[in-house]
Amino acid sequence: MAAEPGASFVLTTQWLNSGNTKAAILNCDPTDGSTHADPQAACDALKSVNADFDALPDTSRPCPYNYDPVVVTAKGDWYGDYVFFTREYSNQCVAIVSSNDVFGY
Repeated sequence: MAAEPGASFVLTTQWLNSGNTKAAILNCDPTDGSTHADPQAACDALKSVNADFDALPDTSRPCPYNYDPVVVTAKGDWYGDYVFFTREYSNQCVAIVSSNDVFGY
């Protein structure tokens, strides 16, 4: 039986214009069961800021200027503490870059 993750999140992205939504599971320590494209990198980014999504550093990659707003949400457990984060961005690229790729699933 796999060990329970020390941290686990459900990450969602919803496009406001279309209503489309996608989601991923992010498990940390261990990353087993994650559906995130790069769970170890996302977990490392979150560890560096103790899961303070507002403190995640920007990756400084350029994004297109198209306006296709998204709302990203993270809900879950960070080593015993409940975490909830939600934010609206002008497009998916900005959400990914602004979250140090945590929302890049």
